[in-house]
Amino acid sequence: MIFKYISNNLKWFKNILIVFLFNTLLIEPIFAQSADENVLIQNVKWVIKSEVIIINYDLVGSLKDQYEIKVVMKKQDDPDFQFIPRAVEGDIGIGYFAGLKKEITWYYRRDIPQGITADEKYYFIVNVKEIKSSKSWIYYLVGGVLATGAAIILLSSKSKEQGQKELPLPPGRP
Repeated sequence: MIFKYISNNLKWFKNILIVFLFNTLLIEPIFAQSADENVLIQNVKWVIKSEVIIINYDLVGSLKDQYEIKVVMKKQDDPDFQFIPRAVEGDIGIGYFAGLKKEITWYYRRDIPQGITADEKYYFIVNVKEIKSSKSWIYYLVGGVLATGAAIILLSSKSKEQGQKELPLPPGRP
Protein backbone atom coordinates (compact mmCIF):
# COMPACT_ATOMS: atom_id res chain seq x y z
CA MET A 1 0.00 0.00 0.00
CA ILE A 2 2.80 2.43 0.83
CA PHE A 3 4.56 1.57 -2.45
CA LYS A 4 1.36 2.36 -4.37
CA TYR A 5 1.14 5.73 -2.59
CA ILE A 6 4.78 6.51 -3.34
CA SER A 7 4.48 5.46 -6.99
CA ASN A 8 1.38 7.68 -7.41
CA ASN A 9 3.23 10.66 -5.90
CA LEU A 10 6.70 9.88 -7.29
CA LYS A 11 7.58 13.43 -8.43
CA TRP A 12 6.68 14.90 -5.05
CA PHE A 13 8.60 12.16 -3.25
CA LYS A 14 11.69 12.63 -5.46
CA ASN A 15 11.81 16.37 -4.72
CA ILE A 16 11.52 15.85 -0.96
CA LEU A 17 14.14 13.10 -1.09
CA ILE A 18 16.61 15.26 -3.02
CA VAL A 19 16.26 18.14 -0.55
CA PHE A 20 16.65 15.79 2.42
CA LEU A 21 19.69 14.02 0.94
CA PHE A 22 21.33 17.34 0.10
CA ASN A 23 20.79 18.55 3.66
CA THR A 24 21.93 15.29 5.26
CA LEU A 25 24.99 14.54 3.15
CA LEU A 26 26.33 17.99 2.34
CA ILE A 27 25.10 20.65 4.77
CA GLU A 28 25.04 18.85 8.14
CA PRO A 29 28.61 17.43 8.08
CA ILE A 30 29.92 20.92 7.31
CA PHE A 31 28.24 22.33 10.40
CA ALA A 32 29.26 19.28 12.43
CA GLN A 33 32.90 20.32 11.98
CA SER A 34 33.01 23.91 13.16
CA ALA A 35 35.76 25.81 14.91
CA ASP A 36 35.63 26.25 18.66
CA GLU A 37 36.46 29.59 20.24
CA ASN A 38 38.17 27.90 23.21
CA VAL A 39 40.96 26.49 21.03
CA LEU A 40 44.09 28.61 20.82
CA ILE A 41 47.52 28.32 19.19
CA GLN A 42 50.35 29.98 21.16
CA ASN A 43 54.14 30.28 21.13
CA VAL A 44 54.72 29.63 17.43
CA LYS A 45 58.49 29.45 16.86
CA TRP A 46 60.58 28.11 14.01
CA VAL A 47 64.20 27.37 13.25
CA ILE A 48 66.12 26.12 10.19
CA LYS A 49 68.20 22.99 10.82
CA SER A 50 70.12 21.71 7.81
CA GLU A 51 67.52 20.69 5.21
CA VAL A 52 64.44 21.10 7.42
CA ILE A 53 62.49 23.79 9.19
CA ILE A 54 61.21 22.89 12.65
CA ILE A 55 58.01 24.69 13.67
CA ASN A 56 56.97 24.47 17.33
CA TYR A 57 53.64 25.53 18.83
CA ASP A 58 51.40 25.04 21.86
CA LEU A 59 47.74 24.14 21.35
CA VAL A 60 45.47 25.12 24.23
CA GLY A 61 42.41 22.89 24.05
CA SER A 62 40.84 19.69 25.27
CA LEU A 63 43.03 16.58 25.15
CA LYS A 64 40.06 14.40 24.15
CA ASP A 65 39.18 16.42 21.03
CA GLN A 66 40.59 16.02 17.55
CA TYR A 67 41.98 19.00 15.69
CA GLU A 68 42.97 19.82 12.14
CA ILE A 69 46.29 21.67 11.99
CA LYS A 70 47.49 23.55 8.88
CA VAL A 71 50.58 25.72 8.37
CA VAL A 72 51.02 28.74 6.10
CA MET A 73 54.33 30.50 5.43
CA LYS A 74 54.10 34.28 4.89
CA LYS A 75 56.49 37.21 4.27
CA GLN A 76 56.48 40.34 6.39
CA ASP A 77 57.31 42.58 3.40
CA ASP A 78 54.73 41.03 1.04
CA PRO A 79 51.22 40.61 2.53
CA ASP A 80 50.03 38.79 -0.62
CA PHE A 81 52.70 36.08 -0.33
CA GLN A 82 51.37 32.81 1.03
CA PHE A 83 52.90 29.35 0.76
CA ILE A 84 51.40 26.12 2.11
CA PRO A 85 54.12 23.55 2.87
CA ARG A 86 53.40 20.05 1.57
CA ALA A 87 56.43 18.00 2.62
CA VAL A 88 55.55 18.09 6.32
CA GLU A 89 55.29 15.59 9.13
CA GLY A 90 54.70 15.62 12.86
CA ASP A 91 51.85 17.31 14.71
CA ILE A 92 49.97 18.41 11.58
CA GLY A 93 46.85 17.20 9.79
CA ILE A 94 44.00 15.67 11.78
CA GLY A 95 44.70 14.20 15.20
CA TYR A 96 44.86 14.69 18.95
CA PHE A 97 47.31 17.60 19.11
CA ALA A 98 46.33 19.49 22.27
CA GLY A 99 49.28 20.20 24.54
CA LEU A 100 52.63 21.94 24.77
CA LYS A 101 55.73 21.73 22.60
CA LYS A 102 54.09 20.32 19.47
CA GLU A 103 56.44 20.02 16.52
CA ILE A 104 56.10 20.11 12.74
CA THR A 105 59.03 19.15 10.52
CA TRP A 106 59.00 20.69 7.05
CA TYR A 107 61.42 19.33 4.43
CA TYR A 108 61.45 22.67 2.63
CA ARG A 109 63.91 21.65 -0.11
CA ARG A 110 61.27 19.23 -1.47
CA ASP A 111 58.77 22.08 -1.86
CA ILE A 112 61.25 24.89 -2.66
CA PRO A 113 64.35 23.36 -4.33
CA GLN A 114 66.15 26.72 -4.59
CA GLY A 115 65.94 27.10 -0.82
CA ILE A 116 64.97 29.99 1.42
CA THR A 117 67.14 33.07 1.71
CA ALA A 118 67.94 34.38 5.16
CA ASP A 119 67.42 38.03 4.21
CA GLU A 120 63.70 37.47 3.57
CA LYS A 121 61.56 37.91 6.66
CA TYR A 122 59.33 34.85 6.77
CA TYR A 123 56.93 33.79 9.48
CA PHE A 124 54.49 30.93 9.96
CA ILE A 125 50.82 30.91 10.83
CA VAL A 126 49.54 27.71 12.41
CA ASN A 127 45.78 27.35 11.84
CA VAL A 128 43.65 25.07 13.98
CA LYS A 129 40.11 23.79 13.58
CA GLU A 130 38.41 21.59 16.15
CA ILE A 131 36.84 18.47 14.67
CA LYS A 132 33.52 17.70 16.30
CA SER A 133 32.29 14.34 15.06
CA SER A 134 30.03 13.15 17.86
CA LYS A 135 26.93 12.87 15.68
CA SER A 136 28.33 12.84 12.14
CA TRP A 137 28.06 9.03 11.84
CA ILE A 138 24.28 9.37 12.26
CA TYR A 139 24.11 11.62 9.20
CA TYR A 140 25.98 9.09 7.09
CA LEU A 141 23.79 6.23 8.34
CA VAL A 142 20.53 8.07 7.60
CA GLY A 143 21.91 9.27 4.27
CA GLY A 144 22.91 5.74 3.29
CA VAL A 145 19.47 4.36 4.16
CA LEU A 146 17.77 7.16 2.22
CA ALA A 147 20.07 6.74 -0.78
CA THR A 148 19.34 3.01 -0.87
CA GLY A 149 15.59 3.65 -0.64
CA ALA A 150 15.79 6.28 -3.35
CA ALA A 151 17.71 3.93 -5.64
CA ILE A 152 15.12 1.19 -5.17
CA ILE A 153 12.24 3.56 -5.89
CA LEU A 154 13.93 5.08 -8.93
CA LEU A 155 14.80 1.67 -10.36
CA SER A 156 11.28 0.36 -9.80
CA SER A 157 9.77 3.45 -11.46
CA LYS A 158 12.05 3.09 -14.50
CA SER A 159 11.03 -0.51 -15.01
CA LYS A 160 7.37 0.58 -15.16
CA GLU A 161 8.22 3.34 -17.63
CA GLN A 162 9.93 0.87 -19.99
CA GLY A 163 6.68 -0.77 -21.00
CA GLN A 164 5.74 -2.89 -18.04
CA LYS A 165 2.10 -2.16 -17.38
CA GLU A 166 -0.05 -3.40 -14.58
CA LEU A 167 -2.63 -5.93 -15.57
CA PRO A 168 -6.19 -4.61 -15.62
CA LEU A 169 -8.64 -5.91 -13.09
CA PRO A 170 -10.82 -8.76 -14.32
CA PRO A 171 -14.35 -7.84 -15.37
CA GLY A 172 -17.05 -8.07 -12.76
CA ARG A 173 -19.31 -11.11 -12.68
CA PRO A 174 -22.66 -10.85 -14.48
